[in-house]
Amino acid sequence: MSAPLASTEFPARAWEWIRWRGPGSFLLAVVRRLLRPIIEIQRHLFVEADMTEPLLPAAARVPLDVRLATLADFEQYEEAFRAGGVSLEEARRRHERGDVCIIGLSGAHLAGFNWLTFSSFRAPELDATVELEPGDAFGLFIFTLPAWRGKGIHPALASHSDSYLYSHSYKRLLFFIVPQNRQSLKATEKLPNRRRTKTVWAIRLLGMRRPLLVGAASRVPPALAR
Repeated sequence: MSAPLASTEFPARAWEWIRWRGPGSFLLAVVRRLLRPIIEIQRHLFVEADMTEPLLPAAARVPLDVRLATLADFEQYEEAFRAGGVSLEEARRRHERGDVCIIGLSGAHLAGFNWLTFSSFRAPELDATVELEPGDAFGLFIFTLPAWRGKGIHPALASHSDSYLYSHSYKRLLFFIVPQNRQSLKATEKLPNRRRTKTVWAIRLLGMRRPLLVGAASRVPPALAR
C-alpha cells in the first residue's frame, strides 16, 4: 500500500496540474477519480494539419534514419513494435490494407514509428468508425520507444510523415490524442501547422457495453459513425 501524500505534497501536485493543464482539466480529474467505480470518462482531442504546404524538416538529437517500413522490418523489430501495441500480425494486416508505417532507426535500433492510414477504419477507443474523405490521411499514432524519449524522435517522424503526405498530394492530416498521453500532447503542441478541431467524450457507465459519445455528432471532420 502506498503511503498517504504529505500535507504539502498534494497542494503542490494540484497546482502543477492546474498550471500545465488548466483548472477545468484538474476538476475533471477530481470528478473522474471520485466516480471511477461507476463511470469511466475518456476525452479525445482531435487535431488537423494542412498538408498543402510542406513542413520544414526536423532533426532528432541523435543520428536517425527515417524511412518507410518494409515487411522485413516488422519481422526484424517485432519486439519493438509489440511494445508499441502492434503485433506482427496486425502490422502485416495494416500493410496489406495500404497503411504506411514510417520508422526511425538509430544504428541497428528502432527508436520510434508512425502509422498512417488513408481509408475509413474502426477506432476501438471510441467504438466508432472514423470516416475519411478523399485527400485525407489519419495518423493512428506516433510511438517512441522508452529508451529514446526526449531525443526529438517524435518531431522527426512527424516531419517525415508530413513530407510523405505532401509529396503524395494529400490535403489534410487528422488524428486524435488522449490528454493522459502528456508526452504526445506536448510534442504535438510544439509542432507547427497543427490545430485542435473538436473534442469527443467517451462515457461508459457501469454495465454499459458501448460508450456514450458526446461531441461525435459535430460536423467538424472526421465524421464518426456508430
